[in-house]
Parts: sequence; structure tokens; C-alpha cells
Amino acid sequence: MPMNRQHQGPEFLRDPYPAYAALRDAAPLQRLPGERGGFLVTGDAEAREAFTDPRLSKDTGRPGGPP
Repeated sequence: MPMNRQHQGPEFLRDPYPAYAALRDAAPLQRLPGERGGFLVTGDAEAREAFTDPRLSKDTGRPGGPP
């Protein structure tokens, strides 16, 4: 289940947890659309791995970092 408009409606805002569970089950790591890109990480193991991966950074000044 890719992230889409249904994840922005009032039902999602009222109770996002069922949608997060469905996202985690379907795709615990997703690339977000758009020019800047990015990732949505909903899986626990995937999040731990991402936080410790030296290739990933929000530091735009780091060589190889995001634009």
C-alpha cells in the first residue's frame, strides 16, 4: 500500500494507526514521490537500520548528502 491521498483525510488524522499498520505490512520502506525525494520508514527493523546507515543523512553539506 503506497502512501497516497487517503493518508491525508480526516479519518487518517483522527486515527492514523490502522493506516500505519497497513503501510508497515505492505511496504515498511517507501520512496516518496516528488523532486526532493525521501523515504517513509514505518518498519521498526528498517528504521533502526536506516538510523545507523552512514549513507543516509539529512546533512545537505555532507558530500553525497541530499540536495
